[in-house]
Amino acid sequence: MSKKQVLGFLMNEDKVVLIRKRKGTWQEGRLNGIGGTVEEGETFHEAMVREFEEEAGIRKPVWSEVGQINLLDSDSEEKDLIVTIFFAYASVDDLHEVKTMTDEKVDIYDLQDVFKADDVLFNVKYMLMILAESIDNPFLSFKFGV
Repeated sequence: MSKKQVLGFLMNEDKVVLIRKRKGTWQEGRLNGIGGTVEEGETFHEAMVREFEEEAGIRKPVWSEVGQINLLDSDSEEKDLIVTIFFAYASVDDLHEVKTMTDEKVDIYDLQDVFKADDVLFNVKYMLMILAESIDNPFLSFKFGV
């Protein structure tokens, strides 16, 4: 059976909420979106709302699914990991309410700094570039390979 996870980006035209990861050797010390594992009986959307509240301290009920990444087991056709990616627009009030709730630090970053930083996962930079473009252009609509 596939493991299901969510990954979310709360952002506006020039700010984004990211978490500095301490877990997972491939991402330890690097910035990523906020997310985690979908629990038994939970939808992807419910998991995104819960994970963001657990890690960033605010309940943001309006998340838009923008894509899905499917990682396959190299020895079979079975999907090992399904990551559903979400976006939510951040108001000024949302940004003021964000706080670290776990041992992984959550903070607000300027998008331009994120794009230049060496400690941000490459795929995160790519996703943020696309999301930032869609905020600037309300007529642009996209979904990552779903």
